[in-house]
Amino acid sequence: RFNHLAVTGGSTLTISCTDCGTENNRPYIEVNGNWRSFTTGAVFNPAPGDARTGVRLTGDAQTIQMLPAYPFWDLWIAGTETATLETALAVSNDLELEGSKTLSTSTSNFDIAIGGDFLFDGGTFAPNQGTVTFNGTSSQTIDGISGAGAATFFNITVNKAGGSFSNLTNTELQNVFTLSTNTAVDFDGA
Repeated sequence: RFNHLAVTGGSTLTISCTDCGTENNRPYIEVNGNWRSFTTGAVFNPAPGDARTGVRLTGDAQTIQMLPAYPFWDLWIAGTETATLETALAVSNDLELEGSKTLSTSTSNFDIAIGGDFLFDGGTFAPNQGTVTFNGTSSQTIDGISGAGAATFFNITVNKAGGSFSNLTNTELQNVFTLSTNTAVDFDGA
């Protein structure tokens, strides 16, 4: 568990595991403060080989800065108040918003790329005018695990190399849905 975590130029942070075969046995880093891994030469390697690992942001007000070339594997955003993007966000697998936490793209409207599912477990999303791109190679969903209210998005782009895209929860789209590839899309949640 860290308060603030910064990976600076010329540094590499790798999370490794010798027995990561099951979802409940995967290591993660918990950060109560700000996440900083955005300077040239700073490498965050959350998923070497088959070791799928994650980051859990659990503090109050937080900021996230990263290089999208080094995405999170799984990212859980939990706690209270708001986690605000200060760069674009890339997640290779699942992005989950938990508790009463809000994820904001900020007034800079930073984009988010997700290779897995966008999950709402009580948390909320403040998209401003940002775009969320679903770009995974297998089936992906927007799903409400728990909590009330609609999942709100400004723009959604589906640009997948394989699999389908499904919306399994009450979702509000404020602007444009873009389908960039020949992908099966299901909006009725069935």
